[in-house]
Amino acid sequence: MPDIALKTRPVLDNRSAVGDLIRLQSLPEETILLVIASADAGDLSAILAKAAGQESNAVRAAGPGQWLLVTTSALSAQAIDDLGAALSGKAAIVDQSHGRVRILIEGEAVEAVLAKGMPVDLAPSNFPVGKSVTTMIGHLSTHVTRMQDNAFEIIVTRSFAETLWEDLVTMAGEYL
Repeated sequence: MPDIALKTRPVLDNRSAVGDLIRLQSLPEETILLVIASADAGDLSAILAKAAGQESNAVRAAGPGQWLLVTTSALSAQAIDDLGAALSGKAAIVDQSHGRVRILIEGEAVEAVLAKGMPVDLAPSNFPVGKSVTTMIGHLSTHVTRMQDNAFEIIVTRSFAETLWEDLVTMAGEYL
């Protein structure tokens, strides 16, 4: 079978919505890897930290024995293969890059906006910078990470990115 070069198009294509108290911004669609540990994997934090490499890349908890490796620039096929080799027998890797979209929501009203659609207490004492949770926003399954005091990254499946964007704009309406 001949190789066919697929061309992906960003779903939200650098979309933004900005108000005095809230800002929504679509983020670049780069590498997102789901890492699922085997039952006897042990501590994988050192391997995952090394895989994250650059400061702008991050490993985020996605559930018991599951993490998302999120990068701000595309990882090469060789880098992904190297990670697979380092995790061989300890974890499986599933590339989610073309199936997930990232959205940044930030501003003074961010907690009030997100509280309209998700059942998670986002108070900084309960949800500090760096904490992640897989939760629903409205009827959509999402992965939410507090990036800074007033900034959250939301990852959603590609097929629901437009719907989530519209929901977030509606939820933020009074602040836009």
